[in-house]
Amino acid sequence: MDAVAQDSTPDVRLTSPIIHVVQPGESLFSIADQYGVAADAIVSANALDGAPKVVVGLRTVIPLGHLTMESENVVIQFGDSFDQIASRYEISREVLGLANRVVNPALVFVGQQLVLPSSEVLIGSTASSLYQITSGQTFWKAALLLDTSPSELIIANDFINPHLITDGQVIRIPADKRDGASLPEPWRKLELHPLPLEPGRTSSLLVETSQSGTIAGSFLGNDLRLIPDGENRYVALLGIYRWTAPGIYPLTVSYTGEDGSETAFSRLVQIVAGGYTSEIINLSPEDAAVLADSETVQGEAGYIQQTMSGYSSERLWDGLFRLPASGIMSSAFGTARSYDGGNGYDTFHAGADLAALTGTPIYAPAAGVIVDTASLSVRGYATILDHGWGVYSGFWHQSGILVEPGDIVAAGQQIGTVGNTGLSTASHVHWEMWVTGVQVDPLEWAREEFP
Repeated sequence: MDAVAQDSTPDVRLTSPIIHVVQPGESLFSIADQYGVAADAIVSANALDGAPKVVVGLRTVIPLGHLTMESENVVIQFGDSFDQIASRYEISREVLGLANRVVNPALVFVGQQLVLPSSEVLIGSTASSLYQITSGQTFWKAALLLDTSPSELIIANDFINPHLITDGQVIRIPADKRDGASLPEPWRKLELHPLPLEPGRTSSLLVETSQSGTIAGSFLGNDLRLIPDGENRYVALLGIYRWTAPGIYPLTVSYTGEDGSETAFSRLVQIVAGGYTSEIINLSPEDAAVLADSETVQGEAGYIQQTMSGYSSERLWDGLFRLPASGIMSSAFGTARSYDGGNGYDTFHAGADLAALTGTPIYAPAAGVIVDTASLSVRGYATILDHGWGVYSGFWHQSGILVEPGDIVAAGQQIGTVGNTGLSTASHVHWEMWVTGVQVDPLEWAREEFP
């Protein structure tokens, strides 16, 4: 993601200097590059008198001076690592960690924002990216895959003996070779959109690999359905349950090659609070009697879940969804509800209500196939529309239904009329969406394109 402007540019002084102990094979210039400082600044801070060599074991002060947070930050994406971000923005990992108080770079999570610091003394000498050596891979094979010469890699990494690289080791890539090579084989692209994830909302996962194979994934205890969408390209839709607790959760994708080789990629992903409100619904005696009939209520809910949790392999929608009717938003998705103030706020509003006069046209928000129509006790006249890939729309409380099961409808085609049927307090259409078997906010689909 591109850097995003902020409102302020605070100047932060680093009161605790960094002490670096010189290791075998290091030079003054490799140390300067590691911390993103000028070599002559290290010479001056340590009174080295311009000596081009440093002694192994020497405790060296790294002069970081003032860090100016130049109104930039970056959101960690699914395919990112802390080291990759540091390299991409030409900031040493030590400076980036210090600016963001990151103690363990392995524990940064997808959706987290990192401040990008800069200073007049933070002069990166090499623009480079990173590549992780995979199991059984040699230095020479890595050079071949990265389309660079072994000598360039040796110079970029100050290697004394390239034969001694190990599995999982991260190496620097020369600047002109870095594009597309920041992920280990066979991964080419790993993206989650949008970020951060929120309960009751949708995200899409894009996976691209360098070679054909079998892709699988898991998140929140469920297997992901990764759908082929081009050559070595896969897409998964993630519907996140409304009551999912905010926190950090692992998301893993795995690859099995045609030769039986296996590898996996995992990142911690943040889910933040959805910002939902709550409300008390006061029921009339008649409505209370309907809800008291648990057999009817549960049977209807089971029918909706079963009908809207299927999967069809053809994607029928394209681009943003349209609003199904002209009206005023009278109740948003996700609002926690208590009926007559009893039993706490243990249910939530599972759709978006658009209030309009009875008879107002209802249109298909996107192309799809009519799965079913019904007259229900709670939801009134109902229509269920399948958009493909496990994405469904439902429309409740209609006064009239203009389609039949099996009809193929286009985006913007009229399918019914607004009404006040079923358990409803005023004329409106309740627009409900299910994605991969989970109820999600339909208005997000009118703001964001998926996948």
